Amino acid sequence: DNEPAESKNGQVSLNNEGPAVVNELRLNAYPNPFADKIHISIEGGGDELSHINIYNVTGQLIFEKYGIGDEEDIMLGAILPDGIYFVKISKGEKNKVIRMIKAR
Repeated sequence: DNEPAESKNGQVSLNNEGPAVVNELRLNAYPNPFADKIHISIEGGGDELSHINIYNVTGQLIFEKYGIGDEEDIMLGAILPDGIYFVKISKGEKNKVIRMIKAR
């Protein structure tokens, strides 16, 4: 929001905090910690389909899926041991990474 600010000569000017962020990619994944399934919710980033990569703590790619929508359930329970994972969502040129914990 632009808020008025007084200048030295008593005139009022508008503060501009910089360019507005357009099509920012926002990612929500839950529950965290998870047991079997992660629900992915993606907002912004344009109309393209997303893809998901999941990495373990050593950086090894352990799961990949292309063409996911903005709301998606990912079943991982049987294929992953308990531990910390990094979920990376890519949509066009935008990427977002969050840390997830798998625990039974």
